[in-house]
Amino acid sequence: MRDFEDGLAEAVGWVVIEAGRAESTAGELLMLYRPVEVTAAVRDWHSSGSALTRALRKSAAERVNVELDALADRLEQATEGRNDVMHGEWIHVPGVASVTFRRALPKAAPAGGYVGRHWTLERLQRLAGEYRAIERGFSDLVSEFMGLSGPDVTTT
Repeated sequence: MRDFEDGLAEAVGWVVIEAGRAESTAGELLMLYRPVEVTAAVRDWHSSGSALTRALRKSAAERVNVELDALADRLEQATEGRNDVMHGEWIHVPGVASVTFRRALPKAAPAGGYVGRHWTLERLQRLAGEYRAIERGFSDLVSEFMGLSGPDVTTT
């Protein structure tokens, strides 16, 4: 397929799927944490990338939630890779890896410059796995908020 290595499209797809799941669960958590501010919560629920990270950090600060703040850090780091994967122009370099090129934001490179990153199947799989772990963290916080898990929950 256009000279890309086998499995590239599937690995990119898993990054997209897992990133979407993580962002959706993070948005669900924000809705639970901010029910009174419905307009802001709905806006935040539909956010992604840096806007979602900012909303999570605000909520973490309001609740003094170290775990949520740490998840926001991980999401922010993963988002940089996600942006390259989803918005970059893919070019295959035989024997090396596939590369994405994206117009750089002014803070990352000179105006009009491009940022290039090498992507291997293993690196894409690690990014998808990181998003899967981040989503589990957000899901655990949702369950804890709803009283479905945590130190006070007993099972029979």
